[in-house]
Amino acid sequence: MCQIESITAVERAEEIAAVDGVDVLFMGPLDLSATMGILGQTENPEFLEARRKAEEAVKAAGKWMGGLAVKGDSIQAMAERGYDIVTGVSDISLLRDAARAHLKSLGRG
Repeated sequence: MCQIESITAVERAEEIAAVDGVDVLFMGPLDLSATMGILGQTENPEFLEARRKAEEAVKAAGKWMGGLAVKGDSIQAMAERGYDIVTGVSDISLLRDAARAHLKSLGRG
């Protein structure tokens, strides 16, 4: 599994998808928007165009596509666009929540 989390990765998504042994490409929308200088603006037309280009490259290569559902999108809409794997929570949120739970278990939360 490779992640598409930068505008460079979007521009090279076709090449990345062509790598033998790569079965899944996972879209990281928050990191992608950050590299575009529009952090968190997942409804921005520039972001939507970049995401569309990456999605097309992945599906054209016949690879599985994964991603994170963010503001302006839904798990259902992503499935309709061909996503095979969708998560509703980011890695940073999972880490934050785990750290909070750990601190609470130590009586520090």
